[in-house]
Amino acid sequence: MNDKPEAARAAAIRQARALLRGARSATLATQQEGQPFASLVTPAMAPDLSVLLWLSGLSEHTRQLSREPRCALMVQGRVEGANPQTAPRATVTGLVERVSGDETAALKARWLALHPYAALYAGFADFALWRIRPQAALLVGASRRPRGCAAASCGPAPRRWRRLPRQKPGSART
Repeated sequence: MNDKPEAARAAAIRQARALLRGARSATLATQQEGQPFASLVTPAMAPDLSVLLWLSGLSEHTRQLSREPRCALMVQGRVEGANPQTAPRATVTGLVERVSGDETAALKARWLALHPYAALYAGFADFALWRIRPQAALLVGASRRPRGCAAASCGPAPRRWRRLPRQKPGSART
């Protein structure tokens, strides 16, 4: 029995989790009527590894997410050397929803613990806590070899994740 693929998979899962948990900034990709849009955001991870974002209703990306909840979030690890493409990175795709109900206060406190500077505007009426419920993930690790990551591997909520489909080099996803 060959344990090398399983060991590599376990290492990739650990790296993806570490990147997601350690990220203090990320790129959020949204779209409006097919036109892509990218924004700098400040994530935090909920206990179930869904991504928490504190967003202003005045921002373009929040208006887009209100109309179209599909999005992607990319986090990047530390760059070693001059080439930024050698840094490990993870992209999560999923559906976003506004957080409401009993869990709001605890999740907001979790987000503010990672981003204490935001306490200055955390009480503004146009801000709210949003959550990305991941459906798939892709890790480009230190080896720069992309690895699809089943969400069940990256967090404890297996129904929320699926493995990215394999793609032939040069083909486009639709």
